[in-house]
Amino acid sequence: MGERQSLIRLRSPDGQALSILSAAIVVLSMYGVLLPHRLTGLVRNSMSGGLGCWMAAAVRLLLAALLCFTAPVSHTLTQFKALAPW
Repeated sequence: MGERQSLIRLRSPDGQALSILSAAIVVLSMYGVLLPHRLTGLVRNSMSGGLGCWMAAAVRLLLAALLCFTAPVSHTLTQFKALAPW
């Protein structure tokens, strides 16, 4: 794929969503590496309430929806198609 096609893909709404998702994962991962106790405390506090299990389910559903949404514009199309066949 040429550089021009790559830029066109990144400028599409799907490509931007994939870039934002990737950046969010990197930021959250760095937060966990630099301040692991605060990240585990945040998760522990959010799971201790009555809505904790529902929040975990909602996050998983959101990630599944994002996977299905961004799979067609990913450079690893074959692997994502296997994970999100829709």
